[in-house]
Amino acid sequence: MSLRAELAGAHLRGTSLIFWSLNRSLTAQAVIRISPTMFNQYVLDLPLYAAAMTQPKSINCGVKIKNMQSILRRDKNSAEPLDWCLLSLVDMTAYRNEITSENPPEPSLQIDLVRLRDVTKRHSLWLLESEPLQFIYNKPTRYSFLVNPTVLEDCLKNFLVRLPEITLECSREMVKVKSHWGDVNETLHPLERPTETRVDLELDNFIDYNIPDDIRIVFQIKEFRAVVNFAVELHLPLRARFDGPGSSLVLSVEREGVIIAEFGITTFPPTMTEQDYANSARSSVTSFNGNN
Repeated sequence: MSLRAELAGAHLRGTSLIFWSLNRSLTAQAVIRISPTMFNQYVLDLPLYAAAMTQPKSINCGVKIKNMQSILRRDKNSAEPLDWCLLSLVDMTAYRNEITSENPPEPSLQIDLVRLRDVTKRHSLWLLESEPLQFIYNKPTRYSFLVNPTVLEDCLKNFLVRLPEITLECSREMVKVKSHWGDVNETLHPLERPTETRVDLELDNFIDYNIPDDIRIVFQIKEFRAVVNFAVELHLPLRARFDGPGSSLVLSVEREGVIIAEFGITTFPPTMTEQDYANSARSSVTSFNGNN
């Protein structure tokens, strides 16, 4: 879920877990809501450092994504299957007699990975301060489609890894996915220009398709590819929503009653350069509200 972000924020409360991340340029965001029904047992036990919070039934915190990824990647390569995973918020001051200015709270996220042979690996990640969740997107309503992510996975395999953006052209008859090199092609000699690629998808590749007009949007391919891979791993269909150029492309994966994962990727307004695109994204951040 990193989308090239450094910090993952977490909002923990009794009814759900919300994990989110936002990349440096503020052009892509992941927000994942997990229901307690996903776990065999879910208890939000507030550690000592949260006792004085104004909302004692919830916790905002952050963790470095690289640290979390290194743990998960090492465990993913293990030959033995994982039996269960235990996540705990631990206040290290619980092992002390009292909290003083010399002994400030040291909260951490404790991860226990238990395998079938009753072998337990325990990792502790120090928690960081995290800003409240803010959205870079509003949920679009005008255009949408639902697709098996393997269709998009096969499509993206045709594009160069170094390609920065892609163009999505939708009509009532077909979806065209094209490489987008920005101003690069205009500054290079024809013999030096990169490969142009286009993939045409017939509408029978889609589970649901609600795009009655001709519409074209341009967005970053790396973040889009990460979301597609995420949906493929979960074996769940991927829904895309957008209103047009300049608005956010919102991708979502949902297992009803268990998990809702949303990914917002800002799109290029017409005739905008890549630098202008990044600058405009910074001004498009909207405060979290209950409607998102």
